[in-house]
Amino acid sequence: MSDVLSKIERELVIKYIFHERPQIVLKRCFDLDDSNKNTVFSPLQIDGSLYTIQDENIILKRTPNSRVLADNSPVIVNFYYKGRAMYFESRYCHANAFFIIPINEKICKFLEKTNGIYDYLTCLITPINDELPSAPDIDDKTKLSAFTKKCITNENFLLFDDSIDKFIQNDDAQFQITQSVIQKFFSFDFHSQNNIQNRVLPPIILFISEKFLLVASENDFFRFEMGEDYKIEISIPQVFITRTIECTAVCSKIVTDSIDSEKKCFFFDFKDLKPEDTRFLYEKSHQEKYV
Repeated sequence: MSDVLSKIERELVIKYIFHERPQIVLKRCFDLDDSNKNTVFSPLQIDGSLYTIQDENIILKRTPNSRVLADNSPVIVNFYYKGRAMYFESRYCHANAFFIIPINEKICKFLEKTNGIYDYLTCLITPINDELPSAPDIDDKTKLSAFTKKCITNENFLLFDDSIDKFIQNDDAQFQITQSVIQKFFSFDFHSQNNIQNRVLPPIILFISEKFLLVASENDFFRFEMGEDYKIEISIPQVFITRTIECTAVCSKIVTDSIDSEKKCFFFDFKDLKPEDTRFLYEKSHQEKYV
């Protein structure tokens, strides 16, 4: 779903692209009578340093390594404006030593569910333990069932809601938010939501920030050990591409429901996040620029 920007909004976005040079992603689209419509063209990511803006045109310098589309090929240009997904339709035009992509009069923003921040996020958690025969490689899918636990988001537990405003204004609110979502998890009736009898539900991701990950399990099938280190792989599908974050984390705290002891929440403190991942998670969770 999308929504067309107003004239004033469009002007602000154009200025943002001109000054900030956000990364753009090109997707090939096809006319109904296009003879190349069955050709595969994977999305092309273009860093802001590789293009300029002139007269509302994106100018790409042609290099020996340039991925070339046919002249006048229809494309969709995707980018983020202050964290919000935008796109416009255009043409990929050849001009001597450059490629030109005109900025369409209609720039659209995606209408997102919830906050559009972490829909369908998944996380793989693997123990780092010298006593294991061999710590499984995340990429080896045949070993996932042995040690790796896959955690998912759940529509009943949105990672962010109206309380995010408090979180931005007050660092102590992070504690309040996590306590609130933990209590909601402990009181939630999973059996009434389970459409398959006796199905074991995977761990649920309740909260994530640039500092820690909060995961919950409603059964004893999934367990994590206090004080142990784990390999974390987080996949965050975005509008255009999926971002993958890899790091290690320690299980720093376990909270057990006082009524149902099988229900537990696990805190994982990140240990070695890359600077760009710290920035990404901060800006997505706080909804403000990372300084």
